[in-house]
Amino acid sequence: DGNQGSITGSPDSDNYAAGLSSGGGGINFSLAGRNPVSLPKPEYNSQVSGTIVVRIRVNRDGKVTSAEPGYKGTNILDENLLEAARKAALKARFFSSKADAAYTQTGTITYHFVLQ
Repeated sequence: DGNQGSITGSPDSDNYAAGLSSGGGGINFSLAGRNPVSLPKPEYNSQVSGTIVVRIRVNRDGKVTSAEPGYKGTNILDENLLEAARKAALKARFFSSKADAAYTQTGTITYHFVLQ
């Protein structure tokens, strides 16, 4: 029973998202040695689907200090979704890393948007 490692997964589904799932879309992150405290889902209502990669900078306290949507791997350029991804990324928080971390760390958050 099941599929994709889930007992309730469906082999007929065309909606696969790696990483953390959120409302049928998905959120992935890449930030060396850090885990998220919170990865908010973007707020959107759109008939566009695709992926937006946001380049983030995170300080030692785990706060995202800058977010630039449209980074390598992005395959949609809808202005509303780019802004929704930027706003969500700025709300993300990661565990602090004060001991030996650089003052600012760079990584990415990837949002997989699905039709709503």
